[in-house]
Amino acid sequence: MDITEKQYHKSLEKWKELIKITDNKITNKQIQEQQKCWDIKKRYEKQLSDTADRLKANEKQQEVDWEELRRLKKERKLDPYWYDSYKYFVHLKAGVINMSRIADSLKNPTTLLFYLLQWRTWKDESGKIKDALGKKWYDAGYIITHRAQEVMALDLGVSERTINRWIKQLVRDRLIVVEKVGLQNIYVVGLINDDGLESYFYCGDCPVYRGQD
Repeated sequence: MDITEKQYHKSLEKWKELIKITDNKITNKQIQEQQKCWDIKKRYEKQLSDTADRLKANEKQQEVDWEELRRLKKERKLDPYWYDSYKYFVHLKAGVINMSRIADSLKNPTTLLFYLLQWRTWKDESGKIKDALGKKWYDAGYIITHRAQEVMALDLGVSERTINRWIKQLVRDRLIVVEKVGLQNIYVVGLINDDGLESYFYCGDCPVYRGQD
């Protein structure tokens, strides 16, 4: 059954309220409600892809069907294009991190997210993980990085205070989860799903498993 726009917005508002709850107050039932709201959101956004497909460029002229575009806009049915995480990829070279040290426009939380993904736990061609700590977490179902903040600051050309502020922003937006192991921070960027595939918070593959302030 299709999700209506009213159901979507109602679920979205409930989701926004639930993610404001701090860790020490959230219950298992509320976590399940978060997941239910997230599923409704994903189903509705998938429906929108059908609308977006109607706006394909004219194959011969490579032009947008402007009449259709104006009609959808007038009827308030013009929706953002749905990008499939497993189909569409934007490939970034790691050099973007070098550029962040000299380009002010790249000094932001998004570049830090790129950096954390660059240093995430990964398997080599033989399927092995050389990082012992990363392997321990990966085997438990978590994709992590554990770079020290002072190293992040040096690599990105900013202060540790700035790095800390960016981390808090990424946590607030549910793009990463920070775990503490003794005095060390572990940055969780994704999970291993039931099929054994990697899924990431940043692209909506999966919601974070708990909220943080």
